[in-house]
Amino acid sequence: METSSKKSVYIELFLLSFASLFFELLVIRWMSADIRAFTVLKSFPLAACYIGVGLGFAQTSDKSFKYAPFFLFLTCLIIKVISFTDIACAPFPSPRVYSWISILSDSQSLASPAFMSYLGLFLIGVIVLLVGPFFTSLAIGSRLGVLFQDQRPITSYSVNLAGATCGTVAFAVLSFLSIGPGILFAVPAVILGIYLTRKISLSLIVSLASLIACVSIGFWTVDKPDTKTFWSPYERVDFVDMLDKGKLIGWRLLVNRVGQQSLFNKLDKDSLSEDGRREYLLSLDNHKIPFLFKRDAKDILTLASGLGNDVTAAVHETSGNIDSVEIDPVTIKLGKQYNDEKPYSSPRVKIYCDDARHFVEQTDKKYDLVRFSFLDSMTVLSQSSTNRLDNYVYTRESIEHALSLLKPGGMCFISFYAKEKWFTDRLYWTITKAAGYKPLSFAYDLPDGQNVFFVLSDDVKNGNQKLPEDMPKMMPGPLSLIEAPPEPERILTDDWPFLYWQEKGIDIGYLAVTLEIVLLSLLVGHKVVLGNSRGKYWQMFFLGSAFLLLELQSIARFSLMFGTTWVTSSIVIASVLAMLLVANLIVAYYSKWLWSKISMLYAALMVTLIASYLFPFGQLIHSHLPETLTFGLSTIVTLAPMFMAGLIFGSSLDNSDNSSVSIGFNLLGGVLGALLEYFTSYTGINGIILVSLGLYVVSYLCLKADVVKSAKAVE
Repeated sequence: METSSKKSVYIELFLLSFASLFFELLVIRWMSADIRAFTVLKSFPLAACYIGVGLGFAQTSDKSFKYAPFFLFLTCLIIKVISFTDIACAPFPSPRVYSWISILSDSQSLASPAFMSYLGLFLIGVIVLLVGPFFTSLAIGSRLGVLFQDQRPITSYSVNLAGATCGTVAFAVLSFLSIGPGILFAVPAVILGIYLTRKISLSLIVSLASLIACVSIGFWTVDKPDTKTFWSPYERVDFVDMLDKGKLIGWRLLVNRVGQQSLFNKLDKDSLSEDGRREYLLSLDNHKIPFLFKRDAKDILTLASGLGNDVTAAVHETSGNIDSVEIDPVTIKLGKQYNDEKPYSSPRVKIYCDDARHFVEQTDKKYDLVRFSFLDSMTVLSQSSTNRLDNYVYTRESIEHALSLLKPGGMCFISFYAKEKWFTDRLYWTITKAAGYKPLSFAYDLPDGQNVFFVLSDDVKNGNQKLPEDMPKMMPGPLSLIEAPPEPERILTDDWPFLYWQEKGIDIGYLAVTLEIVLLSLLVGHKVVLGNSRGKYWQMFFLGSAFLLLELQSIARFSLMFGTTWVTSSIVIASVLAMLLVANLIVAYYSKWLWSKISMLYAALMVTLIASYLFPFGQLIHSHLPETLTFGLSTIVTLAPMFMAGLIFGSSLDNSDNSSVSIGFNLLGGVLGALLEYFTSYTGINGIILVSLGLYVVSYLCLKADVVKSAKAVE
């Protein structure tokens, strides 16, 4: 009977752990796609979920668990309702982070009444948006904490990790199948329903009604007659009809609510209005320009081919073979279905669904023309808030590698929509440093920015390349050459790939939201935090902070190796959790011995961290050594610190006098790690390892302080 009881506890622990992490990833994905502010920075939904679960674990009862369905329903309702309003497009109040919409006019400052008013309203909106995820996570966490209490800590933690791993994998698979996040709310709803039907009561009826309402809202859509909405593995995609004089002339593709590209039907331009004709000709000219420079290209590589406009131009303007790379399978499908030119069906075209940087790294084919075609993801992809789909495409190392793919006499052509001048300046000097000479650069003015073009070739290097005589003079604004701008302090590299972040300045908006979250957390959980002030609990807190930073840093590293995709992020998270399960297995057999050697484990952790920091990661993956060796060695060095940290955490947890509070503090520490990840934009990706090292040192000092205090108490 006791064995049967334990089995049921472990099953419940597994399923609720599954639901908890599934819900966390679901909230991050949906908010980042439907609410513009959280596309830029995902740290805040992540922090809300971590704080909720952490405080739930640290409670001594699961009375709040019965309210989980209501808060799950509230989360779904708020996101869904806001997604139908203009509030969804409100930008994050950060002048340092490019978010496609200008917050400040040229005449305004951060101290202006307009900005401060906007910031105040935004802070209120953050509370409204995050209250659902926070209390849902707290309710689930409270039940998880109770399940932990009566079992051996390391065993419960292993079951918890197994459930979280399966939740991560399941979410990745369902996202890859392009299932919308609203529908996915049915998964945690069903799991909660299983464990809230034990006895009939009014709260049960309310809970079940909330679950049914949650699932119903998830499936609820308000389709506009001119818009088709799809969920790709990466983003929300809206395919919107373009009308001119009441006639369908094409479609506009929006990614996470921001316009990305247009696709026109085959049509007579003279039948269009003046505005329609201008936009149609602009689209044609944009995609044709590279072939005015390289008319004899026989082998062409187009990166970010989208709906196929660039491929169409290549098919029409050359007789060459075209390799087309596009990361989003939904965009490829739409291009195949709706592009009247059918470029993806041409026998001269081969399409690859892949990350652009990953393809460039892996191919050994040589090309006459390599084209970066307005590659701008309009989104943030990974668990890491600063890691965008295209972060690694515009780095010095990426452009160097693209240039190495050129045949003798080949050309690299880079086009980009620059809304801000500092985009152009940063790209110009990154390209210059990569090539070793200044590119031929020109731009066309647009109403709200510029289309900027950079040309690299031997003729450009030798000063022999001129603009073709048949270049468009207007598109729609005038053509102008770009002179070398002042060199910025920092160019884009694989360690600092943040094209969309300004280098300097204090981010008032980010600091304000961070302070708000911290203060609200203390308000809700001050009894838990202040009532458990032992050094061992704070040891767990800083272990959580440092570990989350290492996890996010590893995602960034592996994204560079394997491509910035949902698959990479999910595999990394699942691999880390699986590695922790192995560490737990070791702890289960050698817990007391490991605990007696805890100082040595910390020392070994420091050694692996320093080794990871000094490891020549970039040089190795760009070397000519076998891929198995380079990827294997890079993986071992990156994950070794996390394995050592897993041994430290597991042995500390198994020897804790209150495992639920220890887990709670560890999760709360993860919030600090999530917020510190923002400073990667200052330190670089590798520098965050040193921040983790500092946090681990603090963790060790907290443990030693507790040991000394306990010894004195015994005396």
